[in-house]
This record gives sequence, C-alpha cells and structure tokens, in this order.
Amino acid sequence: MKIKIADIVETISGEIGLFPQGAWCTIIRFGGCNLRCPYCDTKGTWTDENTIEMTPEEIVQRVHTKNVLITGGEPLVQFEGLDELVSLLVAEGLNIQIETNGSLAVSPRLAWWLKKQKVMLVVDYKGPSSKQNIDFDSFVDRFSNYCNWGSAIIKMVVASTLDLKTIPQFRKLFDEAPNAWVAFSPVDAKGYWAQYIFKVCEEEFAYELANGQIILSVQIHKNIMMP
Repeated sequence: MKIKIADIVETISGEIGLFPQGAWCTIIRFGGCNLRCPYCDTKGTWTDENTIEMTPEEIVQRVHTKNVLITGGEPLVQFEGLDELVSLLVAEGLNIQIETNGSLAVSPRLAWWLKKQKVMLVVDYKGPSSKQNIDFDSFVDRFSNYCNWGSAIIKMVVASTLDLKTIPQFRKLFDEAPNAWVAFSPVDAKGYWAQYIFKVCEEEFAYELANGQIILSVQIHKNIMMP
C-alpha cells in the first residue's frame, strides 16, 4: 500500500491539539484534498501533483520524534493508507494527532483508535469564509460522539464577521457533547480577531469559556516563520 505524501518535516506544532503549541513534532502532510477553502495556506497539497508515494513503513522510518502530526491536504481522502499508518505509529507508542477538514467520516478502524484515546483529531468546522457550505447540524451529528470520547477538538478558522455570527451555533455542539473542546483560530494568525471571538463567547458560552472548553488557537508557526 502506498500513500501520496506532500512533505515530512520536523518542526514545531503551531496549533492546538494533543500536544502543546510549540512542541517539537514530525509533520506528515498527505497530498490531495476534497475541499478548496480560499484561506488555505497549503494550496499546493490540493492535488497529488507534487507528492511522492511511500509505504506506511517507509513513513514511520522517517519519524524520530515522540509527537506526530498528520495533516494535509486531507488525510481522510486516503483513509486506507491512513489507517495502516496510524496502526504502525500507535504500535510505536507515539503521540498521534490528525487534522481533518470535517467533511468526511472517519473509518471504523480509526474510530476504534479514537475510542481507545490512542489518537486525537482536530476537526475543522468550515464557516462561511471557507465558501464550502458545510451544514452545521450535519457536522455536529457526525462528530459530537468523538468529543464525548475526549478524542477530538473542534476548530473553526475565523476570517470574517460572518464567521463570528456562526459561533452561537456551537450551542448545539455543547448540548450534545457537554465536554467538547472548541478552538477558534484567527485567520493568518491575526490576533486582533481574538477580542471579537471572546466577546461573542462571553455572551453565548460563559460557562464553557470559564470551564476551559473554548480555546484561542493562534498559529504561532506563522509568527516565527516556521514551516
């Protein structure tokens, strides 16, 4: 089995997830994505034109860090290869985080790893600025059980006032998954969005904000020019 890989690099983890922002990790970037978000900062991974094919075993040989971040592109597009790679990484006892755009369901095999809390997902909800027209209710129905398992963080990029107006919809998520974690990520690491994000959250989610369930995820790798 071969996986189309755009890049494998050791660097810091720039966003929220299983391991802290700023932690050293190996990023495994899959090629290919089923969405086309205007603010995407890895447009070169939308297709597999600039990828190399590697077996899961070959990829694992390139990992020399405790923390592993699998991203893309969209890893779930190549779900069979992802399943095999995750199984090998779990066997190595590594900390595994997968970033997904939230439009695809996970495989039964990956769901099992999530239930065992051997893997964490960072699941994007694509707000209005993404131009992807993702239905929020359908999104919550698909992913709320992962939050109950404590194996997912839901994240939304905030790039417009329309995105801010979407934040109150997360009440449905908190109602269905009371222990959910939600991260809001200002687009292009523009921290000035933070004050607007927290103003809305104070009005709509005072308990969850005080309880540490709402997180600001500023992309610190962009601020210090890391890959």
